[in-house]
Amino acid sequence: MGVKPHPLEFGKYAALRRPDWQFSFYMRCRRILKESRPDVVVINLDGNTPLVTLTAVQAGIPIIRFSRFEFQPPRRWLDKWCWLKASALICPSELVKRQVLAWAPHDFQPRVHRWYDPHVERPVTVDEIKQLKAELGLGTAKAIVYVGRIHPQKRIETAIQALPAIRSESPDAHLLIVGSHDGSPPGAGYEQSLRDLAAKLGLHDAVHFLGYRDRNEVPVVMAACNVCVLPSETESFGMVLTESWAAQVPTVASDVGGCYEITHASGGGLLHPVGDHEALAKHVTQLLSDPTLSRKHGLAGKAWVEANCNSKEYEKRFHRLLKELAGTGRTRIPLRAASPTVSIAEERPANSSQSRSRTKVCIATFYHESHPGAVLQAYALSKALNNLGNDAEMIAYHRPIRQSNPNILKQQLIRIITQANSRESAYNEFRSTFLKETPESYSSYEAIVSQPPQADVYVCGSDQIWNPTLLAGNRYDPAYFLQFGPDPVARISYAASFGGHRPDASQSEQLRKYLHRFTHISVREPVGQAFFKQILGREVALTLDPTLLPDNYNELLPNSAGGSQHVLLYALQHSPEIRNTAKEVAAYINKPLLCCGGPLLPWKRTGIRKTEEGPLKWLARINEASVIVTNSYHGMIFGLLLRKRVVVVPLQGGLSAANERLSHLCEMLGVRKQVISADTRRSLAMEMDWDAFDSRLAEQREASLAFLRSALPVP
Repeated sequence: MGVKPHPLEFGKYAALRRPDWQFSFYMRCRRILKESRPDVVVINLDGNTPLVTLTAVQAGIPIIRFSRFEFQPPRRWLDKWCWLKASALICPSELVKRQVLAWAPHDFQPRVHRWYDPHVERPVTVDEIKQLKAELGLGTAKAIVYVGRIHPQKRIETAIQALPAIRSESPDAHLLIVGSHDGSPPGAGYEQSLRDLAAKLGLHDAVHFLGYRDRNEVPVVMAACNVCVLPSETESFGMVLTESWAAQVPTVASDVGGCYEITHASGGGLLHPVGDHEALAKHVTQLLSDPTLSRKHGLAGKAWVEANCNSKEYEKRFHRLLKELAGTGRTRIPLRAASPTVSIAEERPANSSQSRSRTKVCIATFYHESHPGAVLQAYALSKALNNLGNDAEMIAYHRPIRQSNPNILKQQLIRIITQANSRESAYNEFRSTFLKETPESYSSYEAIVSQPPQADVYVCGSDQIWNPTLLAGNRYDPAYFLQFGPDPVARISYAASFGGHRPDASQSEQLRKYLHRFTHISVREPVGQAFFKQILGREVALTLDPTLLPDNYNELLPNSAGGSQHVLLYALQHSPEIRNTAKEVAAYINKPLLCCGGPLLPWKRTGIRKTEEGPLKWLARINEASVIVTNSYHGMIFGLLLRKRVVVVPLQGGLSAANERLSHLCEMLGVRKQVISADTRRSLAMEMDWDAFDSRLAEQREASLAFLRSALPVP
């Protein structure tokens, strides 16, 4: 690339312990920048490096930072200042990128990128492999390798503990430990504990501590082995895995962080819970005893590495970033005109003149329900996916619903009373206008299985698609867990919800099996997130309901002038509490009271004007209202999105568990006191800080969109 390096020793002396060293370092750094006049300063450390940052900022030179470890939000002002002074922040995995986006201010988020690290591209000869095996005395023995630091965080003891079980099936198996400790007494103590453990288990001749090896030697070590293990308790990326896959060697890694992410993405190996030596032994034994399985994972990993960790592509990407940033500082001159193409490879061009195929995404969700939340969340999710460069379709699945009354005559009478037929017509028109459906229509799960929709990605969510109490037979519907279609199709859950349902032990086991095929999982409520962490043993993302993803709904409100003409009551549960609250609000602000949703007669009896209409008029009624009184999740959301005062009356009785989602969202957006209060008049008297609301919403919206970007494959 023609970049000249200027070495500068970095010490970890605290300013109070060695102020003389700090000053000397600062002056040397200033001198280097003055003499070399660089276009960009690259900080390839996770420390705050305030002196390097300060010298670059003073010289007006753009900074590129790398985040090498799992990201913790900065607590000190100095750390925060250092991070935010970066012109670009490169994360090694989507995990770290999401962790940064969850903290980063909104205006900083476009500077955050994910680049998988390149592997060492070095051909290995047969003679090199034979020479290494002869050096170690392995001959034709099976070899398992660990490469990395000798550090407690790497949990190397898990691999040693697994070796006896592995050798019971493959008696000639050996474990190679490549790497060294940091030279500290604790580091030396940990290595000695590993040696003692091997001796205690009678493995002194089967566990080989090879010490540090140059990175250029690692491909030879990998190629000489049958399986690579990485049992760490935390990993932001896991470069060892990509180096192993580059040598077409399968891996067994702990089910954490970057290991989970890239193993699922590549199919290059198997995963085990942290510290579970029995599971590690089982997976290694599988690979050693089944050459076909081993070759399958090795080939899959090699293909993924070639596509995602290619050093030549990385070089081009980095050079484009350098060209783009050079000249953005106040004293710099660009190397040459910036490339007209987008600078970061994983970002998709907004208006590229080059034609490319769009990723086809099929969505399974409740969009045939004739109520506003169902169709609008489907509209919002499909719009968000399309805006990210995809082609979204709704899977035309008419799910078997729970019948509230088996008496057909009585059911028809209820439909007449509730004006269901006219409402259905309005919803059908909305679906045909704003939602694209699959050509095939399905009336049962079996029908989807026999003729699954053709897609690159399946997405399920949002709404209460995982709440069996809403379905026929009170059972989970496999269709909403995407249990159809070929395995290579990526499967993503976006903001799926259980509603108020809490799975029992047998249902938990069923869910564990269903979710095995998913590449990425996100849920809508913290209770679902905690549940999945418990049964899956890993974190799942918490994302916004899709209705909060669009910046506006102008497309659906072309003729609505807005205003404050009335108080609107929208209720899922028609309790005396919510009716009385609505009347109190209407009297307090002296506005007429309208209602939409629910049966017609109860409202007439209480003297409330009833409007029965489709989703577009429902949105218009909210836009025209002064205050929204509701116990509906989506009623609350659209009231806030359209800048209306909202009064939430909690659901009662058996539906009260659903109040959690309303409380959680209000807390997240900082409006709980103004929206949910026992004293309605006091809550209405509080001012709404719409700027703070917008800021919080924008932050959460970007984090949710970041989840989708990371989950969706790039064509």
